[in-house]
Amino acid sequence: MEAAEAGAGELASRFTAATQPWNSVSDARLRQLFEANVVGILIANDAGAIVDANDAFLDMIGYSRADLQSGAIGWRRLTPPEWLARDESAIAEMARLGKFAQFEKEYVRKDGTRLPISIGGTRIAGSDDHSICYIVDLSDVRRAEAAQREAMRRLEESEQRYRVLTEALPEIIMLTNDDRLPVYVNRRYEEYTGLSVAELPTKWRDVIHPDDLPNVDRIRATGRPYEIEYRLRRASDGAYRWHLARVLKVSQNLPGAGWLGAAMDIDDRKRAEEALAFIARAGSLLSQSLDLQMTFDTLLDLVVPDIGDWANIVLLGENDVPSTVAARHKDPAKSHLIERIRGADYLKASYREGTAAALRTGLPQLRSHVDRDYVRSAIREPYRAITEELGFGSFVILPIFVEEDVIGTIVIVSAGDRRRYTPADLPPLEELARRAGFAIGNARRYGREHRVASMLQDGALPRTLPDVEGFRFDGHYRAGRTDAAIGGDWFDALVLADGRIVVSVGDVAGSGLEAAVLMGNMRHVIRAAAQVAADPLVMFDVADRTLRSEGEDRMVTAFVGVIDPAAMTMVYASAGHPPALLCTGDGRVTELHAPGPPLGLRDLSDGGRSTIVLPPGSRLLLYTDGLIEWSRDVAAGEALLQQHFAEAPDPGDSHPAKSLIDAVLPKTGARDDVAALTVTVAQRSDG
Repeated sequence: MEAAEAGAGELASRFTAATQPWNSVSDARLRQLFEANVVGILIANDAGAIVDANDAFLDMIGYSRADLQSGAIGWRRLTPPEWLARDESAIAEMARLGKFAQFEKEYVRKDGTRLPISIGGTRIAGSDDHSICYIVDLSDVRRAEAAQREAMRRLEESEQRYRVLTEALPEIIMLTNDDRLPVYVNRRYEEYTGLSVAELPTKWRDVIHPDDLPNVDRIRATGRPYEIEYRLRRASDGAYRWHLARVLKVSQNLPGAGWLGAAMDIDDRKRAEEALAFIARAGSLLSQSLDLQMTFDTLLDLVVPDIGDWANIVLLGENDVPSTVAARHKDPAKSHLIERIRGADYLKASYREGTAAALRTGLPQLRSHVDRDYVRSAIREPYRAITEELGFGSFVILPIFVEEDVIGTIVIVSAGDRRRYTPADLPPLEELARRAGFAIGNARRYGREHRVASMLQDGALPRTLPDVEGFRFDGHYRAGRTDAAIGGDWFDALVLADGRIVVSVGDVAGSGLEAAVLMGNMRHVIRAAAQVAADPLVMFDVADRTLRSEGEDRMVTAFVGVIDPAAMTMVYASAGHPPALLCTGDGRVTELHAPGPPLGLRDLSDGGRSTIVLPPGSRLLLYTDGLIEWSRDVAAGEALLQQHFAEAPDPGDSHPAKSLIDAVLPKTGARDDVAALTVTVAQRSDG
């Protein structure tokens, strides 16, 4: 527009300088400027006739120069009726001021279409009725403006569709600028978190689980698109639920936007995955022990601190009085408080909810929010302050069943707002309680069997050992550190009527009550057979037939020796048992090998017997394999045993068998039970 005004102004000034009528102008440069101008230019008189026009103007209106020369077009003819009044006003303004102000109007083109234009004019100097006008085609401008309006309309329509879409989605949607500050969130976000867009810049971190914030900050700092799982707090109940968020860079076509994030609730899927992994781990760990206390410890390990900040196990005792048998807090500094409630009945007698309800109904109890009023209503006065110091916020109480009976509960407590339990937490925890009940039931049954087996073991082992001049006998039995490793090992020494001494050790395959009973039988069978025939192979044959009569799946290893105090010799045989050891006075250790299959796998008189001399000052060791297999490296175990056996015993030690076991086994003990019998041969007197 400014260029058009400049061109027209220059043309007018040239006409003024020429001071000649237009039809007499012959200045070639003026004509060149007139024709070369891209702005339409015309010269008209006050009557409305167009005297001359450049090609740019003729192209605009669709007429030819011949049409112009024929007088077929004129100013008023080109103007639509509604614009004539404005044209008359412009002509009057021209007559009065010598020019008229630029204004927009329309011309009717030759084909009847209308052309929007901007027109301005000035009187030609030296002429009373001739004016020069510049005409600017506004159609391109109008099209550009229309295109811009259409683009804005479409952008607004697109944004509206985008907003409608985001509001309809079940996912949380957030739009941020390049600095990651939120500029838009959908209604789902506001409803879920309780935060408005205005609160987001300062409070968006408050609704993310504190444990997940470091990971969120770390991945945001990379400046790259990302995908992350984190827990988001729900405003309706304060529960944290897992979400999967994907964040992408937004197209630059969307003004003000930098990053688009969408978060989908995956809590159910996440909990299902965690539940499956948790249940598998719980089942594996709880099945590894038959010790009741170890079962309690394993159960507490599973829930503290991963599920709760502290927990306790309550079992019904005599007269169905509940008592806390085990407890754990995630903070070691509060262990002394936990010890205060162990073994206690800290619930009020009038309390009918929580633990009391779980014991009474066999149904889990859940409370998402625990306040001081609730604690006061449930906890007896001496323990109320302890409970408050341990912390409370939310709890779940699970009944423990053994078969059809409720025997107790496990109480899991979340202190503060870290976690609020919901019904969605119950399925995996109920399965944990079910497996805990199965493990506790097994441990209790085994405990009873263990006590019976221990009593049988104690009853089957000799209460006293022979008192024979020139010989000293000592035996020791030690149960394995695993609960299942009791009942199968024995040692024995028996003086026969003729003065010979029968010594034996054995190991029944298996463990528990059945092994303890079988062990006692085998020991007594060997004793009885020795009274008839003091021959190790005969004793084995009798024991083997007895064992086979009780079933074909039984197996026992044994070592038997018959000592002749007069000859200072020992005849011995082995039924698949580790070799006995002989240590002479100079510290040399000899293994007493006697090949032969275990009892239960023998043929008649299978194997062989051997005889050794027992020098004065020598020592014999008969033992079971628990003494050399505790490290699972038998060769290393044998070497260690021989090393300690070769060492001269303390003359004042009245229990050399026990001392040897103490020296060989680690402080934690052996997995399997151990039986050992030592025979010390006195030194020959100089007289």
